[in-house]
Amino acid sequence: MHSLVNFSDSEIEVICVDDGSKDSTLEILEDFKNSTSLRVKVISQENKGPGGARNAGIDQAIGEYIWLVDSDDDISINKALTLRRRVYEKNYDVIDFNISSKIGVINSMDISEGEYSSSELTKALLKKFGRIWSKIFHSRVLKHNKIRYPEYCIYEDNPLIFILPFFIKTLYKSELVVYSHHEEHDSVTRATTVSPRYFDRMYTSVWGYEEGIQLTNNVESLEIMRDHFIRLYVINTGSIGKKPSRLWIEKAKVIKKFRSDCNKLDVKVRLTDALSSKELGIKHQALLSVLWGGSFFLPSQKKYFEDKRIEAWGRPFDAPKLN
Repeated sequence: MHSLVNFSDSEIEVICVDDGSKDSTLEILEDFKNSTSLRVKVISQENKGPGGARNAGIDQAIGEYIWLVDSDDDISINKALTLRRRVYEKNYDVIDFNISSKIGVINSMDISEGEYSSSELTKALLKKFGRIWSKIFHSRVLKHNKIRYPEYCIYEDNPLIFILPFFIKTLYKSELVVYSHHEEHDSVTRATTVSPRYFDRMYTSVWGYEEGIQLTNNVESLEIMRDHFIRLYVINTGSIGKKPSRLWIEKAKVIKKFRSDCNKLDVKVRLTDALSSKELGIKHQALLSVLWGGSFFLPSQKKYFEDKRIEAWGRPFDAPKLN
């Protein structure tokens, strides 16, 4: 808000969503609305998670392009406008730019500056979609295709990497640094205390993969999505300490549920598939192998994770239906 309060441009619409806060957030947003000459909409709703907040913003947006910005980061609105106007006539589906962070400048897609289109673009986006908040989307991508986030969950961005690549036909990649990312240790995905909402990443990855495989018959694309599914679900969910602990048991429970979900999705995944992840070191591979084998002796973990889900949100996971 500090980067916007003194900015004035009739083309800019700012939509702020108070997602069921219990502090002074709504008052702060109303003060911001009254202190700027920008067109500002403030939406207040029950807590639906980041996806629910973003859906509310998308539904209310009337602009030609939509930029989904996290509340704990900073943006360079002048650079964004300059970039958008520079390529206005091209009418790209997506404009992607670089990010500044504590480790330096990040090109989250690892592609060179320039324009991309057709099957070449689909493959690049599937391999490495990059950060969603480093992209400005033409409204038709989200609105015409009725693409929405899953609600009442965190890790809401994860499933869209399986879906969005098939709806983006043109993209312009810029080397401009337009977004500043800050790592807040008390954010919903970085909190030091693991909450039941942590396991939302299992549900969101299943939904994303399930939707993605319905959008293509290309063998290479299916393999890429399968690798992402394994990484998000069984590699990134749960941690393994150096010494035996409850974390080991929890990881084995995740693996058991993962194999059960794979059976439902009719996707064949072996231990070697999980071990091939580039994110795993040798020791991690060895521990994962042990826990993978041990998970066969566990009973079904369906109720365990269903109970975690109810504790987290008071409802089962229910993802949006995409056309």
